[in-house]
Amino acid sequence: MFIRIIIFLILCSSHFINAKEYNVAFYSDFEPISYSEDRDSSSAQFNQAKGYEVDLLKAIEAMPDSEMTFTFHGVKEWNNIWLTPYTNPEIDIAMGGITREDRRLLNAEQKQVVATTHRTTQFKQSLLMRSDSTNINTHEDLNCSYVIGAVRGTTGEYRYLAQSNIISNIDDGFILEGITVVLENKEYIISDGSLSIYDPRIETRTMLLPFYCTFPITKYFIAEDSMIPALKDGYIDGIARGYIGNKLVADNSNGEFVVKAIYSLECPRQESISCSLKEEAVFFIKLEDQKLLNKLNLYIDYLTDHGLVDYDDWKLNKNIFMERAMLIQNLR
Repeated sequence: MFIRIIIFLILCSSHFINAKEYNVAFYSDFEPISYSEDRDSSSAQFNQAKGYEVDLLKAIEAMPDSEMTFTFHGVKEWNNIWLTPYTNPEIDIAMGGITREDRRLLNAEQKQVVATTHRTTQFKQSLLMRSDSTNINTHEDLNCSYVIGAVRGTTGEYRYLAQSNIISNIDDGFILEGITVVLENKEYIISDGSLSIYDPRIETRTMLLPFYCTFPITKYFIAEDSMIPALKDGYIDGIARGYIGNKLVADNSNGEFVVKAIYSLECPRQESISCSLKEEAVFFIKLEDQKLLNKLNLYIDYLTDHGLVDYDDWKLNKNIFMERAMLIQNLR
């Protein structure tokens, strides 16, 4: 199969001559969906992209009629990565397992400035914990003796806060009255029940300290790769993020870590663990670039067979997108 792929790429090389180059901002720390060869942003390998969504774009690039090439640019800071095509004129696409949410389409003035493609994959949320956390099965089992790590602005953070009843819901995000929000400058704000997790005043939050011991402590990190050592060394007790990333870490931990509290807020709360609904990841592009949007949707739909080919299939066969690209000569 490897030889067939090489031959295919050679035969299709002529299409690169007329191909348009697109710049892609990718999140560097979401293995296995989107990550850098070297997570150190000063490294020469930082912009070498790997993962599920990267392979999807590379398969699009290889298709004979796509006339598209992609140059990848690693991004270490998660917050607002979805707005990069709007804030940086050089960037055409933002990706990194980014969940589709209406608020992510808007700039600070609440005006829509980016658009999203069809889904690239789907997943649930979860907690990654040490294997000795045998008494934790759901978020309701957490209390102030547990410190949960999260990256600011991720759906992993928002879903964990909602599931733990620290915020009212995903839409409003009102923080429970009495919870103290600690900021980077060491100042703090105590929520009166009307303070939203989306409030710009707490964009630099570093911790959420509960007033009641029936809620966990939340500690914030800038990037996901720094949370794993913190969990290993006991500085935190759990990591709130997507199931796919947490499962990969657990599977390679020699039994040190386990995945708990698997859920999706697409499901009714009382069925959040058993429900099969998942959240959708998408690419973000400039709102006005309808031509790019249409092309990406066309190829994403084909390569994923309208969502039937997903992460689990790619995990079993990392060449699945390239193999599907080889089967088609012209989609337009």
